[in-house]
Amino acid sequence: MKENPFKDSERIWVLDGGMGTMLMKKGLNVNFAPELLNVERPDVLVEIHREYVEAGADIIETNTFGSNRIKLSHYGLEDRVKELTAAGVKLAKEAARGKALVALSVGPTGVFVEPVGDFTFDDMVEIFKEQIEAGAEAGADLILVETMSDTKEAKAAVVAAREVCDLPVMVSMTYQEDGRTLLGTPPEVAAAIFEGFDVAAVGANCSLGPESFVDIVRRMARVTETPIIVYANAGLPVLKDGKTVYPEPPETFERIAVKLVEAGANIVGGCCGTTPDHIRAIRRAVEGLKPVRRNPIRGLKVASRTELVFIGSDHPTRIIGERINPTGKKRLQEALKKGDFSLVKEEAKKQVEEGAEILDVNVGVPGIDEAEAMERAVRVVMETVTVPIMIDSKDPEAVERALKMCDGRPIVNSCSGEEKDIKGILPLVKKYGANVLALGIDDEGLKEKAEERVAVIGKIVKECERLGIKRESIIADVLNLAASAMQEATVETLKAIRLVKEKFGVATTLGVSNVSFGLPARPLINSAFMAMAIKEGLDSGIVNPGDSRMVETIYAADVLVGKDRGATRYVEKFTGYKPPSRDRECRELLERICNLTCAFLGGKKVTVEVDEKGKEKEEEEEGAPPGVLGEIFKKVIEGDKE
Repeated sequence: MKENPFKDSERIWVLDGGMGTMLMKKGLNVNFAPELLNVERPDVLVEIHREYVEAGADIIETNTFGSNRIKLSHYGLEDRVKELTAAGVKLAKEAARGKALVALSVGPTGVFVEPVGDFTFDDMVEIFKEQIEAGAEAGADLILVETMSDTKEAKAAVVAAREVCDLPVMVSMTYQEDGRTLLGTPPEVAAAIFEGFDVAAVGANCSLGPESFVDIVRRMARVTETPIIVYANAGLPVLKDGKTVYPEPPETFERIAVKLVEAGANIVGGCCGTTPDHIRAIRRAVEGLKPVRRNPIRGLKVASRTELVFIGSDHPTRIIGERINPTGKKRLQEALKKGDFSLVKEEAKKQVEEGAEILDVNVGVPGIDEAEAMERAVRVVMETVTVPIMIDSKDPEAVERALKMCDGRPIVNSCSGEEKDIKGILPLVKKYGANVLALGIDDEGLKEKAEERVAVIGKIVKECERLGIKRESIIADVLNLAASAMQEATVETLKAIRLVKEKFGVATTLGVSNVSFGLPARPLINSAFMAMAIKEGLDSGIVNPGDSRMVETIYAADVLVGKDRGATRYVEKFTGYKPPSRDRECRELLERICNLTCAFLGGKKVTVEVDEKGKEKEEEEEGAPPGVLGEIFKKVIEGDKE
């Protein structure tokens, strides 16, 4: 990868302004494909580029915004992608003459990626590869993926760029007046997503006037150290004498440019409606200014399309819902074998209602196509809830298909110290800008001593850094053993959590319920262990959010160890708190009895699993009330037979 020119730069860079605006000023028709002018009127394109360079632009964009096969197909030009793209780059290079960098403009295709649209992630990657490869071969210095409304489409463009060239890639989203993209992504979420790809710059352009971008830049700067690029329209367009006019004069940009830099911008330019005069004004404003020193929020960032969750020592202990996992759940296993994802949807919705902030998704059932099932499960979860996802699989194909489907910036669960994981999982994490769960086990199996497990984590951290995966993208799981089998191992687990924090400073997590395996009243053991683990540095737990005792313990422990400053979350959660009672359990049981009775009387088929003693199986709810429902069901059946 070529060096990022903006990283650690001590100056503010100036981007050029609008291309369509200038083409119209020159009397050219832009209602047809503007990219066609790269071969029909190259003289005008060179002239415009030179005017921007003379105005003080450090970076000029190529006239290739829509030179992808989807956009060009509207004009019957889809077979000329490479020709028009290469021509656009060469014209910009001719005009720049080494005085400015040339950024290949890569705009949206105008279609959406599934599940919002019909195009697959792979479709998008191939579309963008064709355009970006042509631009890179023609001599572009940078790739600018711009005016994007869909983070998944932008992700596809970044993946495409990385597959065909080693040029620095910038990503710019476009926002509406509510501060979100068309598909609902806030600025801080976009910044977190593309930080995972280690882009050269992330930012915003088009759609709004310069004043509106100050807050957008500020919100991005709060969560990332990635350089920020911003280039606004010259205000919102208005019709004047039958023509579209952008009202903001250069003086506005001169004034707002300073505010943008103060908010955290590293690169400032103009979009629709701006001219060389606007760029000249920006150059005057930022001359001699230096980027502000940022102090962004630290921690691992896991994101959906619309939500961002931080995990780390400076944040509350996060609840990762564990129940979308077929292990020990016969109903879910059978449903997945039949291709039925209704239980996945049900559990996703229920766990979020119970307080899960991230959902672990595991579909590992023998005899099914795990890759296909994982892809479908991730899609169902994304369509049901808005929280981020943890992709739980050791199958590289399943992981990759899930990463392509997944919005945002997920966690891949997991990469152990085994060579097959390091070679098969970590490159996918890097390619798709994800986070990774480092599992403290290797080819020799699970280590008993804390120091040995920590050494395995250290090996994975080292491999991550070698691939360019930063420590803030790593969450460590030192693994948890059953206290019933090896009580001393529990103490070693707690010690390992502390040592991982001290040695590597990465986020931590744990599948908590393993500790109580084989013991009665498991929620008691689980919650007690959770409190101890939080004290030692546990940042999140893969737990059952429906276990009220566990949730209560997490919130209370966070207050006591200082992870909930001022007890704000605790007070919000438990004001008016009433302890769980048998009354509530009875009400829940009565509701289930009523549902069964109504179904039975209505002649509907229902399924209630009972064991050989006639008690209802509670596969998924630890500590649930006795299986009275199963008893009643048997009595109803017996009565029916009589």
